[in-house]
Amino acid sequence: MTQNSETGNSSTDIATASAEIDLTFGDGDLGTIQGILLGGYARQTSERIGTLEAALLGVIADLRSEMDIRFEKLSKQIAAESQTRTTAVNNVVSRHEAESNARVKAEQAIRAELENTRSTLDSAINKTTVTAAAELSRVRAELAEQLQQTDSSLRDNKVDRETLAGLFEATIDQLRGQEPETSNGD
Repeated sequence: MTQNSETGNSSTDIATASAEIDLTFGDGDLGTIQGILLGGYARQTSERIGTLEAALLGVIADLRSEMDIRFEKLSKQIAAESQTRTTAVNNVVSRHEAESNARVKAEQAIRAELENTRSTLDSAINKTTVTAAAELSRVRAELAEQLQQTDSSLRDNKVDRETLAGLFEATIDQLRGQEPETSNGD
């Protein structure tokens, strides 16, 4: 009974141990013997398993807490990044809309300026065409008048030449001593 002296079991302890052992080991004398021989070891093992189980539950709780904290940090980082990107996208969209509106306004201004320039050029071309047509008519009239004057002058010169030629012939005849010929046509 070295085991009894080592564990310091008395008869009440053995009864208590056998009651506990009865729950752990089989029924009857075999269970009692198993309890006496293996009871201390079973209690130590049970205590170790309980301690390990408590430690494991603590580690699991700590791990859950740490994972919850990490997930919360990640969620906050993702939300912050999402907010940042949403803000950046909204800024890009706003800038694009502003540039688009500015370009539309610039296009409208250029179209209005082109229309105004076209109207001004059309008006200037029409005025110039009317002025050129009037000037052309005036120049044609002047040229026609000058042509008519030149024609009259040339005809007058032709008549004068014929008269001068007739005078020369008469003078030559007189100088020769002949009677001048009278012309019937002029």
